[in-house]
Amino acid sequence: MPSPATAWPWTRSSWSLSKLETYSVHIVEHFGLARFFHTVHGSAHDGTNADKPDLIAHILQAEPLDPVRTVTIGDRSHDIAGARANGIMSLGVLWGFGDRKELADAGADEIVERPSDLAAAVDRLLQDEVLSAPEGRLSCATPRRPLPVAADCREWKPS
Repeated sequence: MPSPATAWPWTRSSWSLSKLETYSVHIVEHFGLARFFHTVHGSAHDGTNADKPDLIAHILQAEPLDPVRTVTIGDRSHDIAGARANGIMSLGVLWGFGDRKELADAGADEIVERPSDLAAAVDRLLQDEVLSAPEGRLSCATPRRPLPVAADCREWKPS
């Protein structure tokens, strides 16, 4: 079985911001990040998907993600809360606006300090899912993650 690291390198990634989707697309393009993401999601003008749990639920319905091989990445408690509300593994990052206490109190599965630590942290989370699967099959029914795991990669800020 291949390791998560060999199958992972952002094979399907979405960027989600609670900001209007049109602004979100411009932000991602402005910072030269569009090439790293298959899609960009945000809220609608009528307020639809303005709350992170709703936005993540929308992404889970809209995107062809393998729920076992995906991770949510965020820098604020609402990112982690949105992931938890949808049964998604979450990874808190400390190069944004939130701090360690905020992310830990929100229930992040793991917290990383530097962008250079991100890939290894995702690998650890995915490896936990792979290793916990019965008979070597992929499964997301672990004690830590009883619901399907699916994700978006968002609110990333270059170092």
